[in-house]
Amino acid sequence: MEYVALSRLSTQLMELCNGRRSVREISEMFALSLPDTGGIDPVKASVFGLETLRRQGLLGAFNSSEVPAL
Repeated sequence: MEYVALSRLSTQLMELCNGRRSVREISEMFALSLPDTGGIDPVKASVFGLETLRRQGLLGAFNSSEVPAL
């Protein structure tokens, strides 16, 4: 078993991922939460953060036609 410590911003992003929201929806919701992104546009920061989490194997990405049924 492997444990990963997430930053506060990564945790916020992961909490917005529900398997149904698009990257755009997640980015917009993240930006509306007014995170402190160190002066970086919150939408850009969220897209970068989502891609980083995906590359780390912590998130999966699906096309809208591939989203699993809940």
